Amino acid sequence: MKSLRRIADSGIAVVCTIHQPSVAIFNSFDSLLLLKRGGETVYFGDLGFESCNLIQYLEKYPSTTPIKGGENAATWMLTVIGAGSTNSGTKSFDYADAYANSPLAVECLSKIDVMNEAFSLKESSKITYDKKYPTSRTFQSIEVFKRLLKIYWRSPGYNRVRLLVSGIVALLFGSVFASQRVPENEGDMNSRVTSIYITTLFLVSLDYTFFYCVHGGSPCLCSHTRFYLL
Repeated sequence: MKSLRRIADSGIAVVCTIHQPSVAIFNSFDSLLLLKRGGETVYFGDLGFESCNLIQYLEKYPSTTPIKGGENAATWMLTVIGAGSTNSGTKSFDYADAYANSPLAVECLSKIDVMNEAFSLKESSKITYDKKYPTSRTFQSIEVFKRLLKIYWRSPGYNRVRLLVSGIVALLFGSVFASQRVPENEGDMNSRVTSIYITTLFLVSLDYTFFYCVHGGSPCLCSHTRFYLL
């Protein structure tokens, strides 16, 4: 949650689906979309400091049981609308219908209309490109090659292991033909070509596995996994 909070603070929108969170986690969110059974909207807006906006909105209805001191607002709101474990919500009052006719819903729809108008670009103002990619394939290949060189340069341990494994594999496959260094017929030559092909495939697959093990990707045969949030 701290990582998601830092991402949101950097200006990137983060949307999460969460069920009955703790007080600390719930208060870390900026806005809330609360749905009742059936997918109808009960509340959509800013939570405010310690969910004050949500609490004030729900408590303004006479059928709402006021929140107790120290009670988790996430659990309380579900109980109020009848979606909690106790299911003590008032069935005679429809919170979804109340929200649909509330000023909060009107304000939300107005914001959506403003955003739609702001992002509706005319045909003449759209950004277009003559080609599918803004740069050539040569430029892209050079940049990818530079990136790979930088990755290998920053992984000296991986490079040493790769060279060691390549030498061992070469000795193992080469020892098969130690007693007959020069091919005598077409069959001997075909077996040597086949061995070269199999060795190449083996080294490539082994290199692929070692690379992802060292850099924490997947697939990985290591005993632990690293998670990166990009």
